[in-house]
Amino acid sequence: MTMLILGSEVFSSRPADPEELRRSLLSILDVHSVTQEQVDMLDPLTYEVIRHRLWSVTDEMGEALKRMSGSPIVTDANDFDFAISDELGEEVQVGLYNTMLVGAVDLAIYWTLRNRAANPGIAEGDMFLTNDPWVGGGLHQNDVMVYQPVFHDGKLFAWTSAICHEPDLGGVGLGSFSPAAQDVFSESLPTPPVKVVRDFQLQRDVSDLWIRRSPRQHRSRRDRPAKPGRRSSGVRPDAQHVG
Repeated sequence: MTMLILGSEVFSSRPADPEELRRSLLSILDVHSVTQEQVDMLDPLTYEVIRHRLWSVTDEMGEALKRMSGSPIVTDANDFDFAISDELGEEVQVGLYNTMLVGAVDLAIYWTLRNRAANPGIAEGDMFLTNDPWVGGGLHQNDVMVYQPVFHDGKLFAWTSAICHEPDLGGVGLGSFSPAAQDVFSESLPTPPVKVVRDFQLQRDVSDLWIRRSPRQHRSRRDRPAKPGRRSSGVRPDAQHVG
């Protein structure tokens, strides 16, 4: 039986019209844009060079995550993936790992732009974290997305994101699964986007709140340093090809 949870409609993301979204941000955030003339001037050779470079960036991010993570879900099962998106969240390149995970990255970024740009703000050095599949970014609550804006010349230029399946994020059952669950809150608590890194500094209060949710905290703790690290590995190579 479907149960309506009053207020939950706020935590639901839908596809956005790019130009409408861009206009809504004009007074809040300086966003990069390109003209159709600039697009038409791009020659095929330059396009292929940039496309392959972005592909190699997602590979680089994958190798960084595997080296830093303590979870066999990452190191052995490859249940993770990455995406590089434009300034409004539309995906440009995805990693070749578990590609199902990145199908809703754009929805999570749309929601973040709509609901976080004014408060608490979106700035260089920030990272956001979510496991709310209704907002976007994963298939279910055990899929955790960490993502960050990339700025160039003071303007929001792109987003890089990483998603992986976490072994346990709380709930009544082991692994955050419960066949007897009556509602979504019997499993892992869906968390809308929160700023977990501010000005390149991990927010310890948010990080501890995240880890404390699970009775098997040592598993979540092992992956905590890997999440910001794997995300940062994609930023500098992106910035080198802005022009």
